[in-house]
Amino acid sequence: MAETFGKIGFVDRSCGRKIVKVRIVGSIEVLDLLGTGARKLKLTQEIATTTDYGLCQSYARAFYDQYTGIEGIRCRGREIGSINVVLTDRAEMTCLAPEVDEEMTHPCIWPRLARAIRDCSLEII
Repeated sequence: MAETFGKIGFVDRSCGRKIVKVRIVGSIEVLDLLGTGARKLKLTQEIATTTDYGLCQSYARAFYDQYTGIEGIRCRGREIGSINVVLTDRAEMTCLAPEVDEEMTHPCIWPRLARAIRDCSLEII
């Protein structure tokens, strides 16, 4: 929630967004930027916390071009430091099995989502 809505500070309950939860059922090759992973690339954890989006995009493009076998990047989120995996267009979708694919206001999703929104100090409108 924080990574998606943190910059604007609120979640519009009527925005029509969907929540898709997937389970990994195959292997996905990711470039790990956690801990010493970033150090091995001569970076620090700042790469995941900077607000210089041009810099982040430049690094992401360089990683994509240099490491042709990777299907994504594993890093800490800037907003609350959670571990995120960002997949590229190289990721085989057959490695992911959807478990939930619903509107975010669906009764089986909204209570947990609303709790996460409040935990992240975001407003619900």
